[in-house]
Amino acid sequence: MAESLVNMAIVRALEEFDARQKGGTVTVSALNKQRLDRTLEFIEVNLDHDIGLREIGEAADVGVYNLSRHFPKVMGEPPHVYLARRRLERVKELLANTDKPMSEIAHLCGFSSQSYLSTVFKRSIGVTLSRYRVEARC
Repeated sequence: MAESLVNMAIVRALEEFDARQKGGTVTVSALNKQRLDRTLEFIEVNLDHDIGLREIGEAADVGVYNLSRHFPKVMGEPPHVYLARRRLERVKELLANTDKPMSEIAHLCGFSSQSYLSTVFKRSIGVTLSRYRVEARC
């Protein structure tokens, strides 16, 4: 078992050395491309659900600690900030491209109520839901 661990450490060190020699970046093994893709896909599919770091990590087979540590390095922001931003982007898409009632949009984007969505949207985007809808369609 000790020999196996040493071999794994050597392989990892060689991979990092090779990546650095080629001028590339080192892929973080805790959140490699495949796990990152699963993470982002899980978030997209579940924007309408109340999801936390544990569920996101389980979808990508990454622990909460590793997800919290490595996601910002790869994506430039923590998972909860990314999730909130994606929800607001989805709200904007639905406002601009559908006639769905705002209460339904709130539900489809994971907000507990239209009122809460209105508060978050106004604070983040700077305009009301109604005004954004009108301006986005002009």
